[in-house]
Amino acid sequence: MHPRTLNRRLLEAGSSFVAIRDEVRFRVAQELLALTDLPVGDIASALSFSAHSNFVRAFRRWAGVTPTVWRSSIMSATAL
Repeated sequence: MHPRTLNRRLLEAGSSFVAIRDEVRFRVAQELLALTDLPVGDIASALSFSAHSNFVRAFRRWAGVTPTVWRSSIMSATAL
């Protein structure tokens, strides 16, 4: 399928490639932060972010907090 056709069909369905990509990245980031001890920079690389800071900005946009704060809150919640 041609990329323009895919984008047009996703738009007709009320979505976009970028929105789906970001949703998948956010879910994988949450899993990696919660289930591993990988440094945030390694998670950024695994999710194909060009820089650690770009990942932190995107994660803050998605979750409202930085990855480090999110990981800390998950760890303290699971310890209870």
